[in-house]
Amino acid sequence: MSAEGNKKLALDFMDASNRGDLDAAAAMYADECINHGRKVTKEQIRTVLQDLDTTFGDRKTEIHTVVADDDWVVMRTTMRGSHAGKNIIPIWSLTPGTEPTDKPFSVQAIHMFRFADGKITEHWAGRDDLGLHWQLGLIPAPDWAKARMA
Repeated sequence: MSAEGNKKLALDFMDASNRGDLDAAAAMYADECINHGRKVTKEQIRTVLQDLDTTFGDRKTEIHTVVADDDWVVMRTTMRGSHAGKNIIPIWSLTPGTEPTDKPFSVQAIHMFRFADGKITEHWAGRDDLGLHWQLGLIPAPDWAKARMA
């Protein structure tokens, strides 16, 4: 598939995830793939997506920039929402079972997707986990960060 075709697939994945259509989002992954360096199955990806929805039920991801080159697509995004549920897996560096804070958050991330035969075969992300923890009040934020979070 072309770089532009892969870019459309990556945008379709984010759209399905934003709509809460986790089956459609998970179906965009290969049966076996790599997520953050770990071999996982499509079913495990669906579990991650479900845990994101449970933990951050009103989450939405805004896409700022998309760059496609051959089989790779890179996105700069901002995810916004509130911490309304308990996670079961360690997502966004949250310890499983972290009590919901009901606090809102807004964090940026860079996502990298690799495609083969119209499916996501690899996903990597660099996220602002520290900023998320500060905004949720899970760890104290330094004074300079408090001003930026206001």
